[in-house]
Amino acid sequence: MSSIKAWGRRLLDRVKGAISSKFFALFGAQDVEDDVKKNKITILQLPIDVVLLITDYLALHDQVTLSETCISFHTVVRLRCGSAALLPKEQRIRYFSAVARSIPDRWACEICAELHPVSFKDAPGIPSSLPCQRTALRPRFHGISIKFKLEHRHVQLALKYQRLACISKNDRAIYLSRLLRPYSAMFRTHPDADRHPCPVFAKYSAHPKLVQQRYLLLSTWEYTAGREMLMKYTMGFLAICRHQWLEFDWHTSEIRCLMAENEYRQKGGIFLNPARNPTKILRLAFDVATESKATAVHASCPLCPVDFAVKYTPDRAIIRAWHDLGPEGTPLDHEWAVHVMQDRPDEPICHVEGSIRDLYESTKRLY
Repeated sequence: MSSIKAWGRRLLDRVKGAISSKFFALFGAQDVEDDVKKNKITILQLPIDVVLLITDYLALHDQVTLSETCISFHTVVRLRCGSAALLPKEQRIRYFSAVARSIPDRWACEICAELHPVSFKDAPGIPSSLPCQRTALRPRFHGISIKFKLEHRHVQLALKYQRLACISKNDRAIYLSRLLRPYSAMFRTHPDADRHPCPVFAKYSAHPKLVQQRYLLLSTWEYTAGREMLMKYTMGFLAICRHQWLEFDWHTSEIRCLMAENEYRQKGGIFLNPARNPTKILRLAFDVATESKATAVHASCPLCPVDFAVKYTPDRAIIRAWHDLGPEGTPLDHEWAVHVMQDRPDEPICHVEGSIRDLYESTKRLY
């Protein structure tokens, strides 16, 4: 049975490029139909019962996808799986994500569970752009500047346009460059930063890059001292991913802050043990960096694909994080969901520490 399932999967991969019957003329489904007429698709020479036995191993949204690749599959499979409109929402999202792969100017909305037209004005650094009226409900990449709103469609459109080789000077090529354009902006470490006696100047920057058909992002947070030395309690809250964050109390006096730091260090054998508390790796790295001034401390999140480095001096603190947001896929895929989904139990994505940073730095090209 496993060989039958694998056969069905290979067949689906072969014809998945031609997804929806309404787009056949544009995206090559005629080639599939020609193959059927020339008896090149071996599976269609099998008895219908055997074909259905194979397709039953496919997910429901994949069955709908298969049914729309040619008339023969439509006839054999459609009565069994129904139309896309009848799919459960999660299956519709997966279905339309597959459809969008072959349609350059459409993207799959995980809120509406349907296709939307691409807006060339929509980019992570342009928060005023609203390609969908329900944008506010959409989960965004967590832990970055509020003005840089990286969403699943930005990742997928960049990867799709790279795959489609949109490198000429047309609208799609220009849009691809816009999607990968570096971004930087100052941000407040606390709501009342202007009134604090020792304000901290904080800057966030983002540098996206496509490497080996994966969307990588280098995020940098840079804190610069104001009238006095840079102190931890002036840095406020920072999250580099869903699992790693720094939180220094703004309202705590310097003496109480130092007392809390000493108590924190005394618990280092247990509370900061990575095996027992994997969400405290960034805090541990930051503490090590404050003692080895001017030397960068490298580490990674054990729960998601993020490498990071911390460098600290009394005048400046720099935190860099290299994120792997995954390949082309659906908004439900774990490689994306691990970065943004707050309502799901964590299933760790393990990686070799430093491998994401090395992959990012392996090329200077954006794509």
